[in-house]
Amino acid sequence: METPSKRLSDTQVQVASKIYGFRSPQEADRFVQCLRDGDASRCVADVPPETATDAYPPGTRTGSGAGMTIGPLPGGLDSDE
Repeated sequence: METPSKRLSDTQVQVASKIYGFRSPQEADRFVQCLRDGDASRCVADVPPETATDAYPPGTRTGSGAGMTIGPLPGGLDSDE
């Protein structure tokens, strides 16, 4: 079963709430290929990342709407003008 991932750069891959960093694009490619066939814990063991950081620092919201800023519409609040 494929594990969803997001390629952030040539050497960074996000899986769920973790961002994995690799020394080379080739290692990141191997990690992404591994994710197509299995789960992240197996891939971390098979293709060890150089770094693993939280994608969402403690205290930040996650999920839909995370990072959204709510403010007035362009042109102000009065739409009659």
